[in-house]
Amino acid sequence: MAACPCCGDALPADAAAGQLCSSCVRAMDAGLDTTHPGAFGSVEQTLQADESRPDSYVVERPAGITLIAVVYFILGAIVAIEGAIAIVSYAAGRTSLSAALTFFLFDIIGALFAFLFAVGYWRLWDWTRVVTIFFAFFLLLAGGPSDEWWLRGIDIALIVYLMSPKVRALFYEAGEHEHVAIVDRWLRRRFDVSHG
Repeated sequence: MAACPCCGDALPADAAAGQLCSSCVRAMDAGLDTTHPGAFGSVEQTLQADESRPDSYVVERPAGITLIAVVYFILGAIVAIEGAIAIVSYAAGRTSLSAALTFFLFDIIGALFAFLFAVGYWRLWDWTRVVTIFFAFFLLLAGGPSDEWWLRGIDIALIVYLMSPKVRALFYEAGEHEHVAIVDRWLRRRFDVSHG
């Protein structure tokens, strides 16, 4: 009787040599490490515990990162509404078509970037952290009116928080697991690992 090369469970008699069992295929789809099946209990128990998020590695997201994601989402919504207001003001005859389209275009592009950053922070994409640090540092160096000192405080707080070892490690760990899941899915499709 053939056995799964990953976990050692018995396979049906008609299984091909080297074929994975359905539990290991599902675990690989979920991005779980199947090389140490006993580390988290059985593969089946691990999958049942994480059935709500089958394609992602579960990481505890700190409140600060969640807050940044929510702020970016709200910012994106506000900017998108401003774009819609630009079109409405043209329809009401209060502005020219070129001005309305210019504001609308810039606002929609800004909203898309804000939504992209919101998703990036929610999913812990490291590039969002790095770009935010870069822009916060740039704005800090650029200065500004002295009555906007509180904005410089926000820039400093963002830089310190996002460069802290704990946050950097969190983004790195989440990125590593996401890359592993992507590579696993690609390998399975490439080598046509059949579902047992």
